[in-house]
Amino acid sequence: PPNTIVQIWRDYLRMARREGMDTTDDIVRLPKDLKARHDQLVERINARRNEEKYDHLNARIREHLTEAKRYFWEDDTYMIIPAGRCEELVEEGRTLHHCVGANDIYMNAMAEGRRWILFLRRKSELDKPYYTIEIDMFTDEIRQYYSEYDRQPDKEEIRKVLDKFKQSLRKTRKRVA
Repeated sequence: PPNTIVQIWRDYLRMARREGMDTTDDIVRLPKDLKARHDQLVERINARRNEEKYDHLNARIREHLTEAKRYFWEDDTYMIIPAGRCEELVEEGRTLHHCVGANDIYMNAMAEGRRWILFLRRKSELDKPYYTIEIDMFTDEIRQYYSEYDRQPDKEEIRKVLDKFKQSLRKTRKRVA
């Protein structure tokens, strides 16, 4: 099989050398749990690549954060939080198994100030993704909203929540105008 222990070990050593690790040191060269160390190294390399890849987009997204702050909203049960970095979209997509972080379409739209990604959370579980929302920044129209696996559980309840959110946006726009 292609992923034999020897191949995993060779890949691990090659990556470790590229990462500047001392592969003559037995602790590095012969880890107790090769598969775990290999996977940690892959994650470390991928995280750095993503960080480098997203630096430019994140800088452009930061330019629009002041404007996007108007999308922060809460009631007694829910909170809507504007995304602020590409990595947040990647994590959201990974957790909810949908496409928001799978490519840079939404990241570019945010960087251009055209659309924004918002995270709907239950206040009782703020760290747990629930719904992802895409909003048009020119019209404040909600373009789409999905939960896990592109589904819409509690759709009627969430529609009411989003209606309250949109009403608050209209009030804010009138005050600004």
